[in-house]
Amino acid sequence: MTYSNGVLPWGLLWAYEMLEQPELLGIARQSLDFLIGISRNNAGQISVVGSNGWCRPGFRAVWDQQPIDVMKLALAAAKAYELTGEPAYEETARKCRAWFYGHNDLGAAMVNGQDGSCYDGLQEHGPNVNCGAEAVISYLLTEAICGKQAEPVQEPLQME
Repeated sequence: MTYSNGVLPWGLLWAYEMLEQPELLGIARQSLDFLIGISRNNAGQISVVGSNGWCRPGFRAVWDQQPIDVMKLALAAAKAYELTGEPAYEETARKCRAWFYGHNDLGAAMVNGQDGSCYDGLQEHGPNVNCGAEAVISYLLTEAICGKQAEPVQEPLQME
């Protein structure tokens, strides 16, 4: 497992919707459920596979978590919720959104409340404060993906 893992189950969910082949839904759900399981910390928060070593048998990197991986997981979870109506998928999408607001392994906000930008990654000692386009777009897309089900994040975004 490496980069943008959520795009695979998302694609399978779309294939199921277009082709109406039940086995596609089963495979999509199995892969998404596996990804959700590996993308949570002990507190149940989103903790995507880190890019500092990725994931392979016997090893799963915690750091550096990238916003694009959170967004792709939200994308797949929201599509699964749309197709199945299962609340666990909606909850996962909401938790992805909350990751940006500090519901993550470090309790660190990934969004700069002053200008709406997003930090490039969550590293072991805090956010990588670079604010590249990929991170900002990932944050904004997660907001758009979760817009239908948006509720205020429980803890307010801390301004810098």
